[in-house]
Amino acid sequence: MVVWIEVAILALATWPALRMLSVPRTLFAYTGLASIVGAILLAYASVVAELAIFAPALLHPLAGLAAGALIVERWRARPAYGAARGLPPGSLTVFPRGPWVNDRFFLEQAARYGPLFKFSLQYRPCLGVLGGRLGSELLRANAHDLEAPLVRFARFIPKGPLRYMHSEEHPFYHRSFLATFARPVGRQNHAMLSEIARTGLANLARESAQSPAVGVAPQPALREIIFELLVASFFALRPDDSDFAWLRARYQDLDLHTVSLVPESRDRRALAEIEAWVRARGLMFQEAVARGDEAPPCFLTALLEAHPGALDDETALGNLVYALTIATVDLTGLMMWTLKLLGDSPEWVLRLRETARAEPAGRAHVLAWCIVRETLRLEQSEHVYRIAKREIQFHGFTIPKNWRIRVLIREGHQDPAHFQNPDCFDPGRWLDPEKPSAHYMPFGLDSHACIGVPVTESVSCLLLTELGRAYDWRLLSDGPRQFGWAHWEPSSKLRIALVARNG
Repeated sequence: MVVWIEVAILALATWPALRMLSVPRTLFAYTGLASIVGAILLAYASVVAELAIFAPALLHPLAGLAAGALIVERWRARPAYGAARGLPPGSLTVFPRGPWVNDRFFLEQAARYGPLFKFSLQYRPCLGVLGGRLGSELLRANAHDLEAPLVRFARFIPKGPLRYMHSEEHPFYHRSFLATFARPVGRQNHAMLSEIARTGLANLARESAQSPAVGVAPQPALREIIFELLVASFFALRPDDSDFAWLRARYQDLDLHTVSLVPESRDRRALAEIEAWVRARGLMFQEAVARGDEAPPCFLTALLEAHPGALDDETALGNLVYALTIATVDLTGLMMWTLKLLGDSPEWVLRLRETARAEPAGRAHVLAWCIVRETLRLEQSEHVYRIAKREIQFHGFTIPKNWRIRVLIREGHQDPAHFQNPDCFDPGRWLDPEKPSAHYMPFGLDSHACIGVPVTESVSCLLLTELGRAYDWRLLSDGPRQFGWAHWEPSSKLRIALVARNG
């Protein structure tokens, strides 16, 4: 009987790890960690079974350690844990399920504990900060004591990705890329980009027509359209150009979910090959200018104007290459949410159709941007992570050294103190240009905020106006939202019917 009790205690001690492995999306987001945890659990189970059969006396100390670990974990999970040391309220449960299965988890934590609360980011202690305004205050007051955790591909770029760069060179690269993406490439290439959007949407409509009762999953087609639009904007390369298929294959090897740090890995080779191609294309543009010709309007030529030595700068090239693949992922997610929210709000679909088909193009763009801004507010907003390099005091609480900090921007956008009817999809709230939006920060905070706002506006508004002008669409099926790579996403069961409008 004693042996069975000890085995039960040892089994119960694995519950926090099993809790992590029970959420499929965490296996996707933390594949490496999940693999390690799974391997440890298998080894642990094997050892316990062997001891129970052949050396039960050794279970006594192990069961004692397991019981102690469970007590410590439960003690740390108490909301009042660490209050005497100045820690904020909240639970440090190891491997919590909430962030992965409940899209309102952080809002509920803030409602329960206040705008500053502690939680576990997997096994790491983390401070949640509700809203961009409070987060900005924390970042400004402790600018030299906070750093961004590195993304997995950061080591591929000599001085790091722009969003995570903390060296003295950051202001230079920030200015260069800010000037690059500020160029009106969308307007300069409007005819070409419109043609790409129309062709892609026509393909999606034909696919939808093949199963009109079931509909079509729009994500694969949207991702391809957005990739084509971005390649044209970044490198002035059309889908029917000879290099396009090669470039698309190389970018498929830059999958951000499975990035490898092995020197000869597929993603490392793909990055080197794309950089070599970008360098050759940039030289071709420079030679054309030297002959007195005009270089095609694109972000590569804009970068060469802002940073003439960019072709010999692997940091600049690496940032440009990865900016395209990250933008493809983010804009695809944004357009999926836009279709979902519009599908649930037919009155705004009707308004977009009427404006796109009858009003001047400028008005359609304005309305489309209001729709996109509202989608960003409700769903596709950034969350900002930082790491405390030393102990920090903030609003009466202590943030220990090495704690993660998560600024909850999306949740701040759902605060009724700053947004009327915050859960309501209402693009009309952005039609008033005088309406204050100091609490609206969908692209992040401080000098490391996303600088791709013009790209987001250009691509998303082009697609929306083309949809409204030439197509009718509706949702045919849907399901519960799911956690994706970095954001919550519409259900993978979402299907639409897309029909070309006659006339």
